[in-house]
Amino acid sequence: MPETMTRMIGQNERLSSLEVRDEVQRRDRLAAQRIVKAACMEARKMGFKVLNNINSEEILPNARGNKGHAALWLRKRTGSAGIFYAGDDATDETLFQILGSKDVGVRIRPSPDSYARYYLKNQKEMVRLLRHLLGR
Repeated sequence: MPETMTRMIGQNERLSSLEVRDEVQRRDRLAAQRIVKAACMEARKMGFKVLNNINSEEILPNARGNKGHAALWLRKRTGSAGIFYAGDDATDETLFQILGSKDVGVRIRPSPDSYARYYLKNQKEMVRLLRHLLGR
């Protein structure tokens, strides 16, 4: 399997997530799709959670924690008054869900069922927004 096709992120020597990107050459695409589909089916049987993202499938442990829990913990730990968060796939929705009135959630690439309050068309618009906020 090409190195660019699979990225594994380990945590305590256990698989925390497996992300397969849509970076393979055209001739390898069908083979890669079959491998990913089989891996996702097996992961579901083993109790893992499978998220379909923009250009990837993500296999996650079916644990209690998610990005929303992590953001709440970080806000409490730092004493921050609010959160600014931008995301572009299904794993970001748990964070968008927990945002309150003092927080800002930005979804990159609009999605009809997103919990984000604001939307940007693409990553380029995000760069422009950040430059504006920084006065550059």
